[in-house]
Amino acid sequence: MPQGIDILNAAEGLLNEVTEMRRNIHAHPEIGLDNPNTQQTVLDALDGLGLEISTGDATTSIIADLAGGSDGPTLLLRADTDALPMPEDTEEAFRSTHPDRAHACGHDAHTAMLLGAAKILSENRSEIAGRVRFMFQPGEEGFGGAKVMIDEGVLDGVDRAFAIHVTPNIPTGYIASRPGPMLASADTFEVVVRGEGGHASSPHFCVDPVPGACAIVPALQTMITRELNAFDPALLTVTQINAGTTTNVIAETATLAGTIRAVSEANRARIHDSIHRVATTTSAAHNCTAEVTVSPGYPVTVNHASEIQ
Repeated sequence: MPQGIDILNAAEGLLNEVTEMRRNIHAHPEIGLDNPNTQQTVLDALDGLGLEISTGDATTSIIADLAGGSDGPTLLLRADTDALPMPEDTEEAFRSTHPDRAHACGHDAHTAMLLGAAKILSENRSEIAGRVRFMFQPGEEGFGGAKVMIDEGVLDGVDRAFAIHVTPNIPTGYIASRPGPMLASADTFEVVVRGEGGHASSPHFCVDPVPGACAIVPALQTMITRELNAFDPALLTVTQINAGTTTNVIAETATLAGTIRAVSEANRARIHDSIHRVATTTSAAHNCTAEVTVSPGYPVTVNHASEIQ
C-alpha cells in the first residue's frame, strides 16, 4: 500500500457514493459476456479520472490503466460485472428490475468497490510506483469471461493480480486470505441413466431408470467421503434429478446433474474419473446403462505465498 495514502479515511469518504453505485448496478443486472449497460455505468464513473481506458472486442469488458508517479511493477485489480439468471425475492427499493436476473453473488458490490478504488488511487497517483490496471470482467458465472480478456491481452505486462469477493462468513471490516489454494475449482457433471420405458402398472416388463438414478446419488456422496483424503477436501453435490412426463408411465431415461468442487487438481481429476466408474457400475446393478458427461469449469484458485502478507 502506498505509504502516503490514508486508504481507510478515503474509503469512508466514498462510502455513500460506492453504496449508491452498487445499488444502481444491482437494480439493472446483466447476464454472461454481454453487459452493455453495466459497461456504460462503469465508463461514466471512470470518466475524468485520467485513466487509459480500452474496451473489449469479444465481450463488454473494460481495462483502465493508471500510471503512477514513478517506475515500478504493474498491479492488476479485478472485479466481475455479470449477474445470475434467477429471480430476486426481496422488497428492497434497489431490487432487480428484471424478473429473471439478479445480482445474488456480489458482483455488483465488486464492481462498485473497484470503482471506488480507482477514484482513490487516481487522486493519489503521485504516491504510486508503477501502474495499476483495473479489470472489469463480464461472464464470470460460467461464461469464461476471464479467458476472453486474457486472450485480448489483459495480463500483458502485469506483474501481480488481485481480486476480492464478498462473503457473509466473515465479520464486516475483515479481509481474509491465505497462501496456496483459496477457491475451489468449479466443474459440472450430468449422468443420463437409460432403461426401457413402459406402463407403470407393469414394471416387470420395463427397466426403470429411476431407482438406478436414485442409487447413484448416495453412491457418489460415499465415493467422496471414502476415497478422498479429508485433509484435501472436495465436494460433489447433485442439484437436479429429472425423469418422466406423467404419473403412470415409466420413463426411458432419468437424468441427474450437479457440481464438483476441489482445492487440488489431483482430487479434481480423480473425481472426474470416479464419477464415470460409480455411475456406470451402479446403473449396471439396476440393469441400466449410464452416459456420463463432465464439463470442466474454472480451475483451483492458487495464491502466491509472497503476496499474502
